[in-house]
Amino acid sequence: MHNTFNYFNSGNLHNSIVQTCLEFAVYPAVTCGAESYSYADLFNEYYSFQQFLKLLPERETVLVKLSNKKSSLPLILAGITASQVPLFCDPVWKEEEILKILKRNGTRYYITEEENPFGACAYARMGEKTGYKLYQVFIPEDELEQNNLLPETAFCRFTSGTTGFSRCLQFSEKAFMSAGYYWWRASAVKHKDVVYCLSTLNNGLAFNTSILSVLFSGAHLVIHNGNLIPSSIKKTLLAHKPSILIAFPFVYEQLIHADKITRSDLQLRLAISSAAPLKEASSHAWEEKFGIGICNYYGIAEVGPCTFNTGDETGTLGKLLENADIEFESLGESDSIGKRILVRTTSMALAYLDTHEPAFAERINPDGYYISNDRGFISLLGNLVLTGRIDRTINIEGRKIDPVEIENLIKTISTVTDVYVSKKQVQSRDVIAAYIEGNGIDAETVTKLCVKVLAQYKIPQYIKILETFPRSSTGKVSAGLLEIY
Repeated sequence: MHNTFNYFNSGNLHNSIVQTCLEFAVYPAVTCGAESYSYADLFNEYYSFQQFLKLLPERETVLVKLSNKKSSLPLILAGITASQVPLFCDPVWKEEEILKILKRNGTRYYITEEENPFGACAYARMGEKTGYKLYQVFIPEDELEQNNLLPETAFCRFTSGTTGFSRCLQFSEKAFMSAGYYWWRASAVKHKDVVYCLSTLNNGLAFNTSILSVLFSGAHLVIHNGNLIPSSIKKTLLAHKPSILIAFPFVYEQLIHADKITRSDLQLRLAISSAAPLKEASSHAWEEKFGIGICNYYGIAEVGPCTFNTGDETGTLGKLLENADIEFESLGESDSIGKRILVRTTSMALAYLDTHEPAFAERINPDGYYISNDRGFISLLGNLVLTGRIDRTINIEGRKIDPVEIENLIKTISTVTDVYVSKKQVQSRDVIAAYIEGNGIDAETVTKLCVKVLAQYKIPQYIKILETFPRSSTGKVSAGLLEIY
């Protein structure tokens, strides 16, 4: 009898992998495109990747750029259980960003599918396994910063970088298992389930919902490969008939407007989304088209998943997971639009890997709660409601400005697809900057609208229009890259 609690309670991921792969040996474990592993195949690849990682010294950190392919799952599992420490990064990062990450986190080793990963830095290939190459990168000693690797760290993941440089978060094996177990408890993933994940595997959405909950239950994980376009998604939907769909809001938006994908193409019991709540109108359109709601859950990179949404109350992010606690901190006069969210889970990060300020401990209060920059409250039905962010408030000459107000106004222009408003220094003075994504739009039109509606001090004085914004693999705007313009 399959006992997920025993697997979790053992606190040993390796034992869990062995037991699951033995019990479900002949069943499909992971599929990507036309390729699949059974659970027996998964174990063989997992063991092989463990040997591959032994090319590195024990407790050596190695940056891992995951691709969406079947062999990525055993690489993740091997990395977490090995004596080496993988840093799983965003696959959209380019050479310049990769080098900065290596230097900032004191890491000389890099795993990627790329044949020639660097043009501006010397490197040497150390080995290859199932398409993944291990490189040593020759970074000058004075450019390689000291890292803060802790003895209990099993692996690392990165923050999204939407508000600046991506920070590398250290996690224990226990935290990883806790996130997977309590998500499994809430979502009730079973052996018969097929989980179709359209997230990149480095991301928290995949880590939280699509790796251990599948492994604990002997379910079938289907990983999307190729472009995230409706025709490709439909092909997979028809081939595997998933019962659970995992995707970011921008993917759901595509499927809503895809004429060739109909209600009969989906046989879902759960549609899960994260990173940013789907627009209310889009949620209604999805439910009307496909007959099932989208469950936005609340999670933070530093803390892991916090809620699970059963869809019993629209506009919310669901109820707390069993391993999560939440408190609210008063913000004074602005409490009317929600208090600061403080959250504590058993799947929290240990620390940042780099030694830059601020330290991770500065975000933890004396009671062990992570101090978020989200505002919200708990509804009468016990669901979490988000009402905004705290950290994005712009202060110019003593005036406090909410960038969301300006963004929402500019988004009313039909040719605008996205807006990001922040503070920028222009000719030695701080001004409001509006970065606008869209076609057929000009700065004069934007300024006229803002003059008509906004107070003078809220009108953007710097406007930059781009055809597309730089984004992470989740679809989030990369603010640090955007503000270079």
